[in-house]
Amino acid sequence: MNLPTAVGTLRVYGAGMWRLAIESDDDVLADMCPELYREDPGPLRSDARHMRETLATLRREPWRGRAVVLEVGLQVVGYALLIAYWSNEFGGEVCAVDELYVSREFRSRGYGAALFEAIEGGAIWPAPLVAVALGITRGNTRARRLYERLGFAGVGVSMIKTYRSPRFVTARRLSARPLRSSSHAARSTVAPGSRPKRRKATTMPRHLHGKGEVSPRGRRLRHGR
Repeated sequence: MNLPTAVGTLRVYGAGMWRLAIESDDDVLADMCPELYREDPGPLRSDARHMRETLATLRREPWRGRAVVLEVGLQVVGYALLIAYWSNEFGGEVCAVDELYVSREFRSRGYGAALFEAIEGGAIWPAPLVAVALGITRGNTRARRLYERLGFAGVGVSMIKTYRSPRFVTARRLSARPLRSSSHAARSTVAPGSRPKRRKATTMPRHLHGKGEVSPRGRRLRHGR
């Protein structure tokens, strides 16, 4: 049995360790991300561009979470994206495992369980946690068995609504528009006894039902032990 030892921001497990990702890891993680989605496809597919944007955002805004990598023999063979959010329901900070991937040849060696031990032990997560959340696709029974063994349990059914473009951008544009004057508003009102013109219905963004059954945030996980 390999006993973990803490080394600063590292967590060592025998020949492998989970550590914080650094900028020089970006190319490897950008290559791994599409592999994850090819192995366990979901309703949406991420790609190398998304991964690079995520890594840059987490470095620029570390309060959002962190990326960690699994290093074995000086080679990066896996990664996890850990995202922070505050939950009123659970009464504190939750670490959501947004993505977790380990290269096929390094699975079934205990590295998945080691990641959660490192999170719970504070080796790679800076704040006290009330919960760790994750999600899985329905067909990923191997991952589900692992997480149930680690103490995870299903919580409700996840649902998600996606937008074609970032929602806050639209909100900022709308808030930047000058308000109409009261005189203009008066001219725009409907005259007494007349019917207002019908407006053509706008097209709403597509709704997607989350496939995960574990995480209250609907996070999906693709991972081999």
